Amino acid sequence: VGTAQGVAADWLVVSENGLVGRVVSAGETSSRVLLLTDVDSRVPVMGERTRARAILAGDRSAAPRILHLNDPPLIEADERL
Repeated sequence: VGTAQGVAADWLVVSENGLVGRVVSAGETSSRVLLLTDVDSRVPVMGERTRARAILAGDRSAAPRILHLNDPPLIEADERL
């Protein structure tokens, strides 16, 4: 979908499983989406329990890396971001 359906750049793209990416540009009938797994993707995230902040960096895998954690890491294993 595109601007004819109301889509605009910087909108979030979600599926039934959660966040997928964001719209980087929108034409009249289609949009270009930068996926979370793309190597150019960098998204600020926060841990649900700890409230610790980090960067989710795409690396072409199903499990993007978490960068810029404090030392020691504050985000806990299996914590939702």
